[in-house]
Amino acid sequence: MGLDKAKVALLLTVAALAVVVSGCGRQPASTPTLESTSTPQLPSAERLGMVWQAAGVLDESYVKTGSVSTERLAGGAIEGMLEMAETSPYPLLTRLDEVKGDLPKDVPQGLEDVWRTWVLLLMQKPELDPEAVARSAVDGMALAVGDPLVEVLNAKDYERAREFFEGGYQGIGAVVGEQGDHHIIAAIMSGGPAEQAGLEPGDSILAVNEESADGLTVEELVQRVRGPEGSEVVLTVLREGWAGPREVRVVRGTVQMPTVAGRLLPDNIGYLYIGRFSDNTGQEFLKELRALLDGGARALVLDMRSNPGGSLAGVVDIVSQFVRQGLVYYEMDNDGTRTDWPVKEEGTALGIPLAVLVDEQSASAAEIVAGALQDHHRGRLFGEQTYGKGTLNSFRQLDSGLAIYVAVAHWYTPEGRAIQGQGITPDEGVRPTIDDLRLGRDPVVEAALRYLKAQVGSGTR
Repeated sequence: MGLDKAKVALLLTVAALAVVVSGCGRQPASTPTLESTSTPQLPSAERLGMVWQAAGVLDESYVKTGSVSTERLAGGAIEGMLEMAETSPYPLLTRLDEVKGDLPKDVPQGLEDVWRTWVLLLMQKPELDPEAVARSAVDGMALAVGDPLVEVLNAKDYERAREFFEGGYQGIGAVVGEQGDHHIIAAIMSGGPAEQAGLEPGDSILAVNEESADGLTVEELVQRVRGPEGSEVVLTVLREGWAGPREVRVVRGTVQMPTVAGRLLPDNIGYLYIGRFSDNTGQEFLKELRALLDGGARALVLDMRSNPGGSLAGVVDIVSQFVRQGLVYYEMDNDGTRTDWPVKEEGTALGIPLAVLVDEQSASAAEIVAGALQDHHRGRLFGEQTYGKGTLNSFRQLDSGLAIYVAVAHWYTPEGRAIQGQGITPDEGVRPTIDDLRLGRDPVVEAALRYLKAQVGSGTR
């Protein structure tokens, strides 16, 4: 049930008047009344701590703080609770002043009606889980901000997000999938615990620690397989050619997920692909770059198509390999403070011809790299307009275990171009057609190779 925020605000505004008017007539028999000679015991407001924390995060940290008023957050929280409880705003929101008793001391100014709504809902529907209603208030506030990149994550999703940015996780280093009714190992990460234990792609996992895997989803199986570094997990495995299942003991470890791949193309043109940005991407990139240069690469293709971004830890290191001096990017936080991120000296590929590939899915850190190289006239950009995600988002963890992913600053290219909502425009627009995809052609790479061959042939740097 989607509620009009303007309607919620209007109901809050007239609540006091409606309560006065209600004394002149009969209340609906189906609506309980809290006013009586013996006031009912009000629910404990401790569960609302996550709501007050979330409001503080959105008020103090969000980069567009001026556009997120307390009234807007309150309206979003109330709407979220009403939706979760499947309750109409009328007449409930006209009865907020009926909640008697002292206002809890920790209720922030301007959010008093959020507490009153929570109390009324729990009094009217005692079967509701108080914590679930509070969580719905947090979700409602996040939606009220009006930014699709502001997100509320539970503890499990927060841990996964951290793994994405850090580029590693604790487990066995295997990709698990489904094949018919079986769970199979789809891929093994080189050098990881699974490979060291002798597991192979195609192995069927029948049980984990002697508990059957039948009926488990892939996600449930993965959660059983993962665990702290140094701990042991016993997998019951069946492999084609074996007479029967065998137990394989695997000692879990920290598994690093590679984000950079490189290879040498014909005509000594190096190709570097960055699939996403983790905390380790800068180191991975430098290793692959040096290998290509040592292998005789005379020009480079940097492919960041379909790269969603991620950690900014390696952005400066990557751009600094190609640019001598100046800025990589700068950021502006919600109070107008500017932070500059300058180029590091002594890059390893300062003069080599460079082509950068981007598309409409290239976002965040990928756009910072592309924009910096373009502003410094270092190479040529090919492909499509990028996504336009130009905000620094940070996780703010709440005491409840929830985390809010919130924009805390805006990014700008060295020449001051805003990335948010704009993206980076390539120097040469190239968009693959359906026929290209069907025939396995890559016109973006082809255009980049033509450019680089011309640069190498003319001796241009």
